[in-house]
Amino acid sequence: MRIALLCDSFPPYVSGVSTYCVELARWLLKYGHSVLIVTPKQERSVVPKGLEEAHIVPMLSIPSTYSSLRICSPNFPVVSKLMMDFKPDIIDTQAPSFLGMDGLLYSKVMRVPCIGTFHTLFTSKEYLQVIFKLKRLGMVEKASRSYHRFFYNSCNRVFTSTERMYSLLRSYGIKEHKIDIIPILFGVENVKIPTPPEVKQMKKQYQLKKNVALFLGRLSSEKNVLELVDVWRDVVREQPESTLLFIGDGPSIPALKQRMTENKLRDNVVFTGMIDHEKLISSGLLAVGDVFISASTTETLGLSGLEAMAYGLPPVLIQSQGLCEFVGDSGFVCRSEDKKAFAQAILHLFTKPQLRKRMGEKAKKIAQQYGGRQGALTIIEKYKSTIENYKNRRRRFAYL
Repeated sequence: MRIALLCDSFPPYVSGVSTYCVELARWLLKYGHSVLIVTPKQERSVVPKGLEEAHIVPMLSIPSTYSSLRICSPNFPVVSKLMMDFKPDIIDTQAPSFLGMDGLLYSKVMRVPCIGTFHTLFTSKEYLQVIFKLKRLGMVEKASRSYHRFFYNSCNRVFTSTERMYSLLRSYGIKEHKIDIIPILFGVENVKIPTPPEVKQMKKQYQLKKNVALFLGRLSSEKNVLELVDVWRDVVREQPESTLLFIGDGPSIPALKQRMTENKLRDNVVFTGMIDHEKLISSGLLAVGDVFISASTTETLGLSGLEAMAYGLPPVLIQSQGLCEFVGDSGFVCRSEDKKAFAQAILHLFTKPQLRKRMGEKAKKIAQQYGGRQGALTIIEKYKSTIENYKNRRRRFAYL
């Protein structure tokens, strides 16, 4: 197959969507498919390892109001020329953006099937506040949902990662027969479990205390990261030899540091800053954690949590996250309003090493079910069936 991936989120920008796009492209190339990747032009260009054979085209881009993300500007003539030269069998748009709309329009004009992959909850108040910087979002929320309904119903098929997101898309009015739940991909085979001496050295390098709770991801308000500092205050009161390790970067760092100072937690919170994703996974740094924590209510899945689980970290999560569907008895899921229960779950894992180890082993097994060869093959088969269904429908219309 010849597959065009339209990815506004792509390295060097670090996110779960970027990770998914890179991993999907790697597997497609491994199985002999041709891949075109259209991405925003960045200050520095990056060709991720394993994508040397892909045709990667950086497009003219503009800064977004969301963190350091750049998005492709509307440019249908250029996108159309790229597609005509590449001659895709199928187009997979990774966001309902300008680039996604250009791809969707090309698919209609040139009669090529189009997939709309739903990764990010841009219809939520948390994301809309970050994007539009507004306090009153009633009309914006309605407009966002209407646009999502139009965009995804215009696609031939819609991919999402969890039952929760399936139900959400249905509530927006997206047609049931179009929606498919797909595996979320990450480099599970690249996970390196360091030796105890290596873990000890990394803990020393980052000046971590005995107990470590780890957050991996963008430090931004829609992730509710300030809530984690409030919870951490209660944890440290009972277990002073504890460190909250933030791996990532984002606009909420100044507010986080202020909240740390107010709660006298400067010795109990560490920031690593942004770490290249491949370096992070291959270094084994995630293994320094005892638990993975997240208070986000906007995750469609939460790939960072799945990656942490691959290192044996039991997750402690807020109930509304997509990852909650997979946790089972490998971690704890708390109600969003119950900060006390959240803190107690962390403390329970810190003080019960055998329980933590048992849950961690279960977390590893769950993570290993995703992200590898079988997940990629599932997506490839869905591409093939979408192409075949599209051709059959065209034949029926031609006959009529």
